Amino acid sequence: MNDSFPPHDPADPLGPGSYFERTRRPIVCLAFLAPLLAAYEAGVVWLASRGEPALLGAGGWLRWSLAEAGAGAAFALPAVVAAILLSWNFYGHHRWEVRWDTLGGMLGESLLAASLLIAAALGVHALIGADGGEAAAVTVDLAEDATAEAPRSAAANLVGAIGAGVYEELLFRLALLPLAYGLFRLLRCGPGGAAALAVVSSSLLFALCHHLGPHGEAPTLAPFLFRAGAGGVLAALFWWRGFGVAVGAHAAYDLMAGVLLAG
Repeated sequence: MNDSFPPHDPADPLGPGSYFERTRRPIVCLAFLAPLLAAYEAGVVWLASRGEPALLGAGGWLRWSLAEAGAGAAFALPAVVAAILLSWNFYGHHRWEVRWDTLGGMLGESLLAASLLIAAALGVHALIGADGGEAAAVTVDLAEDATAEAPRSAAANLVGAIGAGVYEELLFRLALLPLAYGLFRLLRCGPGGAAALAVVSSSLLFALCHHLGPHGEAPTLAPFLFRAGAGGVLAALFWWRGFGVAVGAHAAYDLMAGVLLAG
């Protein structure tokens, strides 16, 4: 019995070696994410040199954890991501080929998925806003630090959006989804039921984390439900289109919502 997540490999409509198969290879995902990882780490160092507040969200949590363990926090995070994807590619017996047209297609998919999420978020905002009151304050930002007490610069928002895309997907999709699936299988759920429960539980936790801690948003139903739904969409992207596209869509969404549409 194979209890890995997803329980079955998604069907490849064009056969082995097609674009749809290549985008799910861990080495291709790493090549796609390398510019985001480099930009985030360089941005963190640059912001620190300007005395900007420490970054929050998943990147901040992981950086703090590694620093507490004694690791070189400035460089350990991208090394961890690279090690995970390289090991996955090696032990999964995936090919090591990376093609430019594949990376370009992944960028296009990420932007398309992010645009659809933006349209959905703005639709929810307009629908709830029609009733007025506190419910109208629906945010379209998926990053945890969207309501930090001190105003943040556009550069800090940009770096935070990149970090959220990479490290929230690392935590909630690449790590938590398989762990939740394995747990539900241990509880004797069938493969389909365990996969569904893993997606739902990880998406709810993803939404909940935005309302926790001193910088979390005040708990309101509409943002929570939207983020839970977005978590489900990102889980589907992770399953069907691969880790790279899920990260790209998340980062592009946060860049559009938190930087381009801010204010």
